[in-house]
Amino acid sequence: MIKYIKIMVTVFTLLFSCSVTNIFASDTNDVIEEKIDISENIIDEVGEEDFELLSNSITVNWTVKNGVRKKTKEFYKKKGSSINIRLQIAPKTKSVKVGYLDADKVKHYKTVKAEINHNFIIQKTGYIEVFVENSSGKTVTASGTYTK
Repeated sequence: MIKYIKIMVTVFTLLFSCSVTNIFASDTNDVIEEKIDISENIIDEVGEEDFELLSNSITVNWTVKNGVRKKTKEFYKKKGSSINIRLQIAPKTKSVKVGYLDADKVKHYKTVKAEINHNFIIQKTGYIEVFVENSSGKTVTASGTYTK
């Protein structure tokens, strides 16, 4: 009987975990780090941004074409400090990479659909750039804020 209950709990757990359809970046802490691969043929573009005078909050409203990495201008951050990225991605069905590039051109990012609200901890002192990288096959919009 106990063995039967264990099997039922395992089956229920598997079914429940497979039924989750919308996973947002705020639901997990898995930040991926990878060196930029030039063979990906991703085009870098610097996006426009609006600076809030009384805070470190920067507003972005970017259109990111397929095959493009839209990014901010460089800014300086110390190791152990953080940046918060809070963006809405449309269409919500398309996956994009959102994060920051460090001075060694290593990407620290999450792959997300629909939205991200995440505090990235800076791994190395130096100049960084916040980015949205789109390889979804379609143009997406990324709108929201990041805090320096």
